[in-house]
Amino acid sequence: MKHIFFIPCDSHGLQLLIKDLIHLPEFKDIFEKAQVVAKAFKNAPLQYARLHTYQMMEYGKHISLCLAVITRWGTQYRLLNSLLTNKDALRRYIIDYPDELKFSATEYISQLDFWARLEAFRELLKPIDEALRMSESNKSHPGMIIN
Repeated sequence: MKHIFFIPCDSHGLQLLIKDLIHLPEFKDIFEKAQVVAKAFKNAPLQYARLHTYQMMEYGKHISLCLAVITRWGTQYRLLNSLLTNKDALRRYIIDYPDELKFSATEYISQLDFWARLEAFRELLKPIDEALRMSESNKSHPGMIIN
């Protein structure tokens, strides 16, 4: 097999790293809570429409929430980023509708610790996500492969 030129899939390796990080006890809980909050809105059209109203008041535009799917590379970072980007709208939502969301989502949104841990995890994933996007770019080449 010496004559075969092998280039490992950088994107796949980075996604496996993210998957391993998510399964660590320090991050598993906060990741699951983040997924619960996003799912509470994605599975409830009325609540999501109401959140859109708060987004318009806070940001002047709609900002989608992202659910993470292990087979969709980069969605883990986008989940955390979408929640943090919507933080003010989400917090205003639970003030006016404290009992509407399923899966303990209201409880998580109201916890200051939730937001601090979410921010810390996003900061950890950010450079990995940037490397993941670079590896999928049309401008990438074998010299850009991360050791």
